[in-house]
Amino acid sequence: MFRRISTKLVVAVSAAVILPFVAFAFFINVQMADRLTRHVVQQALLGLVKDIAGKIDVFVDQRHQDMAQWADSNLIRLALDNHEEERALLAKARAEGRDGPAPLWDAETLYRWARGDNGQPVVSLERPYLAQETREFDRLVALKEVYDLLLLVSPKGELVTCNSLRPDGTRFERDELEAFFSRDYSDQSWFADAVAGRPAVVDHHDSPFLSNDPQADPARHYNIGFAMPVRDRSDGGPVVGVLYALVNWIHLQDLVSSSVVKDAFRGLVDEGRDPSPYAWIWQSDADTILGHPDRSLYYKSVTDFVKLPQMTEAVLASE
Repeated sequence: MFRRISTKLVVAVSAAVILPFVAFAFFINVQMADRLTRHVVQQALLGLVKDIAGKIDVFVDQRHQDMAQWADSNLIRLALDNHEEERALLAKARAEGRDGPAPLWDAETLYRWARGDNGQPVVSLERPYLAQETREFDRLVALKEVYDLLLLVSPKGELVTCNSLRPDGTRFERDELEAFFSRDYSDQSWFADAVAGRPAVVDHHDSPFLSNDPQADPARHYNIGFAMPVRDRSDGGPVVGVLYALVNWIHLQDLVSSSVVKDAFRGLVDEGRDPSPYAWIWQSDADTILGHPDRSLYYKSVTDFVKLPQMTEAVLASE
């Protein structure tokens, strides 16, 4: 077939050198492409993790800033003063065997005030700041859209006032307000910290202060709590009350449910397919799920339920 020695030599060289080199080049190309893709995906995932974690930090920092600013307002101190005046008048009247001041700023008064019931006076002209602070709480809840409940509590653990308006614009019912006002808050750990002058945070939890719609998104059943001491003057002084806020978990769940995670990998999968990456939030034990696209996994164990103990081990071993 090959008559000339030069042709045979070229074929021999090709067989001995060029073809193996092409095969090796193909192998290197595939391996490098796979490694490059893996590296790009890893870096993209790390970038997304840092971005989402940063947004969570910003969200939490903003809540701390809100609380510090509100706790330092003169109006909130005046409302606490009104509460103390009201309780002093009530105690004096009871000691003298007569009725106390009317109306008291309680669940019934707040309920009628919030609904504009003008059939009888519901706000004392001598103690107007309780109503003003309630109106301010309603304004803040509507403005920020992240707070389910704002409570102003006296140093004795009595509720001074709260918002009457929910973030969705509806009002608390009479029985809900009665539950707020009848509770003794002095047994709460966040209250003890705040009365001692320390801001406090209550981690992801199902709050005992709110009733939940069983048909609602499970993420909305959970809250983060923030407590801030209120001092008698802006430059310090003794603690004269506690401001407590419940922030709905849905706002942090929305961060991990954002489409940005999957959208970052659209170009790496076939058109019409959904990329597999997603974000989730674990508790500091690296084993308890607090936020996940699948709400049924809330409070499930990564080790025992998801069966990924190696992930928990890797996180705990990492600095």
